[in-house]
Amino acid sequence: MKPLLSLRSLLTLLSLTLATHAGASTVLNVDFKTAGLKDPKGVKWLTNSPGLLSLKPDNVLKSRAMVFEASGVYAVALLPQPISIDKGRAYTLSFRSRLNQTMELRFGLYQVDAPNLPDMDGSSLLPSINSAPGFYVDLKIRSLQVNAEAGTYDTILYGADREFGTTVPFVGSGDVDQMADVSLNFSLVGDELVVDSFVNGKPTGTSFFKKPDIVPALASAPFNAIVICSSVGGEGGTGFAAISTLSLKEVRP
Repeated sequence: MKPLLSLRSLLTLLSLTLATHAGASTVLNVDFKTAGLKDPKGVKWLTNSPGLLSLKPDNVLKSRAMVFEASGVYAVALLPQPISIDKGRAYTLSFRSRLNQTMELRFGLYQVDAPNLPDMDGSSLLPSINSAPGFYVDLKIRSLQVNAEAGTYDTILYGADREFGTTVPFVGSGDVDQMADVSLNFSLVGDELVVDSFVNGKPTGTSFFKKPDIVPALASAPFNAIVICSSVGGEGGTGFAAISTLSLKEVRP
């Protein structure tokens, strides 16, 4: 097992920090205080379960939030501009979340077949995004894990094509109801995708992905979509999950 922050990761983190102080280029910035799920001036969210994804005020996040009312609810949005992880580029993906009871969130960046996306919410969403390469953070109360997948399995966020990072525990704000600010700094370093994770501003670990079928897939095409799911598959989950803000910034062009 690699240490939480290796020398290489520390150097990467230092360069990201310096670049952030020098100014970051914003790719996406969503605040649901003003944004809607079908915002004509921003991103358009598609879901497989329109009756279980809503916008409502959240008293813990102290903001209006996108709320996942049950497990297995997906929300997908195309980025206003795709991003590539060419060598030398680095990005930060951040979001503010709330998990209630046993609900989990899987939140990631993917290379979906954009022309194949449906025009409306419904059951046709998942078939249109399955078999897409990408990576995501699996956020639970008091722990997280960053995983990557090659897109060779027929279910996104699930399946045998994944490479798993280390599960990292952290001290959250509660045992059954937790608010967390999560950030992922990611870049391509040599033949590895390196992802540093942070919760509430504190580093929680580094994940290294280098399976031969994953990194070439991630480097071969731009990321063009954010994919979020409340729990997945047969894992179930009770309660709800919510997100009030999310952003994607390029911190090292």
